[in-house]
Amino acid sequence: MNRNVLLRVIAVLIAATFWGVVATFRDFFLFNPLEGATPLRQIQLIMSTLGWIALSTGAPLLLWAISSGHRAAHRLLPLAGLLWPVGVLSTQLTLYFQDHVWYFGYLKTYPIFLVTEIVLPCLVMFLWTQLKAEPAEVAEIAE
Repeated sequence: MNRNVLLRVIAVLIAATFWGVVATFRDFFLFNPLEGATPLRQIQLIMSTLGWIALSTGAPLLLWAISSGHRAAHRLLPLAGLLWPVGVLSTQLTLYFQDHVWYFGYLKTYPIFLVTEIVLPCLVMFLWTQLKAEPAEVAEIAE
C-alpha cells in the first residue's frame, strides 16, 4: 500500500473513531469551558476542548496534508497529538491536589477513552517520529 494512501486511511480512522466517541459521550466533550468554577479550571477546560478538536480533526487534516505533499505539516503533529492528553492529565492532577482523589475510574467504566486518551495520541506521535525521520527524497518518491 502506498504511504500516502496509508496516511489518508489512518487520518480517516482517527477522525471517525474520535468523532464517534464524541457523538456517544456528548456531555463529556460538548460543554461551555467558561463554566469552570475557577479561572484555572476554565483554562484547563479550554485547553482540553482545543485538545480534543486538535486530535479529532487537526491531526487527520495534517496527515491528509502530508499525504498530499505538504511535508512541513508534520511539524504541527505533536501539538495536535499531545494537547488533548496533556489537558486531561493537567485536569487530573489539579483535581487530585484539590480533592486528594484520582478520577481515572472512567477509563475502567468506559475503556473506549483509553483509545482517545492514550492510543490515538501515541499513534499520532509515532507517525510524527516516522515522518520527521523520513528523508525528503523518500517522501517525494513515495508520492
